[in-house]
Amino acid sequence: MTMFKKGDLAWTPSDTTLIKLDEFGESVINWCRVVVPTHVVVLGEPDGPYQEVLYRSEKWLARTLDMYEINKEEVSSNVG
Repeated sequence: MTMFKKGDLAWTPSDTTLIKLDEFGESVINWCRVVVPTHVVVLGEPDGPYQEVLYRSEKWLARTLDMYEINKEEVSSNVG
């Protein structure tokens, strides 16, 4: 399993569900389904099976199992 750290760019496939929890971290208060494969920014260290991510300018929780490392060689070859 890939370990992500704050600031990492991760890839998440389509049909991934992202959630938001209440202030006590006990109940899901909102959710969203990623329609197309997309990139997210990791905002914090893992909290159980979830990691806080930035998706469409909002903070969400994504299951770490649904996140994939981006191939750094592929990214650098697409730049410039």
